Parts: sequence; C-alpha cells; structure tokens
Amino acid sequence: TGVIHLLAISGLHIGIIGTMGALLGWIISRPFTRGRSVWVANLTPHISAASAAIGYGEIVNWPVSAQRAVCMLIAASVTMILQRQVNPWQILGTAIVAVFLSDPSQLASLGFLLSFSAVVALIGWMPLWSKYMSDRHTWWVRWISNSVGTTMCASFGTLPICAWVFQQLPIAAPMANLLAVP
Repeated sequence: TGVIHLLAISGLHIGIIGTMGALLGWIISRPFTRGRSVWVANLTPHISAASAAIGYGEIVNWPVSAQRAVCMLIAASVTMILQRQVNPWQILGTAIVAVFLSDPSQLASLGFLLSFSAVVALIGWMPLWSKYMSDRHTWWVRWISNSVGTTMCASFGTLPICAWVFQQLPIAAPMANLLAVP
C-alpha cells in the first residue's frame, strides 16, 4: 500500500521532535526577551530543536532518513540564526554532503535514494501544487489540499525507485497515505 514510510524514522518524526524541542526552548527563553540577553531568546529554541533531534537520532541509531532530516533541521536553524534567507535546495545539498561525509556508502543505499528523492519531489513540486490554492479558501480546505499535495509529490518522487527496486508500483499508495498519515 505504500505506507511503510510511516515506520521509517524520517522528516516527519524528526520534525515533530524538533518542534517539541523548539517549543520547550521557546518557553525557557521567555525571561530573556528584553534587554541585552535577547540573543539568548532567539538562539535557545534553535539549540533546543537541534538537541532534541540529535538525541532522537541517537535513540533510533541514525538511519539515513534521520541523518538527512537532522542535517536539514540544523542547516535551516543555522541559516535562520544568521538571519539569511532559507533556500531549501541549499539545505538539501548540505544534508547530502553531510550524509556523504559521514558514510559515503550511504549514497547507494535504498534509504538514501527514497529519502532524498521524496524530499526533492516535495521541494520541487509542492510550490507548484500550492500555487493553485488561493488564500480565499478556508484554512481546512488549504490543509487538505496541502496534505493531498504532499502525499502525491512524495509518492511520485519515489515512484521510479520503487518501480526499479521492487518491480511494482504501489497504485493504492496515494489513497492509503491520505488515510494513514493523519
């Protein structure tokens, strides 16, 4: 059905853990929002998010999808701390280099191919998908549209690899994901 990715430790899981860490860091940093220590308030949520993500990566023994997600989270945090524009392609490139430097053999692994192809598809196609959903729609219509778009983009991004490796196409995957992911 194409929903096995829900069991893979990837961007979804790292994102949830990182968000929880950032929220905790934000709560802790509230006393520092005034005066000369405002930089502490700006830095703490990023450090907390990265620490939580790294800790989770350690717990799950660093599968390549977790390596990618943690590298992307850290690269995006550093970019925001430096008050630069976050470019998802550069963030993804940084993650590719980091995964390659940590273990060059990962580039040929199925986890690497599936993880990075899904993210390439999301970065490349989601802006096109979202462009057709205007702000005049209610938030829940936009949420459903983005959920469908995310599922479709990731599914189509991994489709060639799934066809090549597994010699079959998970035709039910988009519908199964729409039901299983939420």
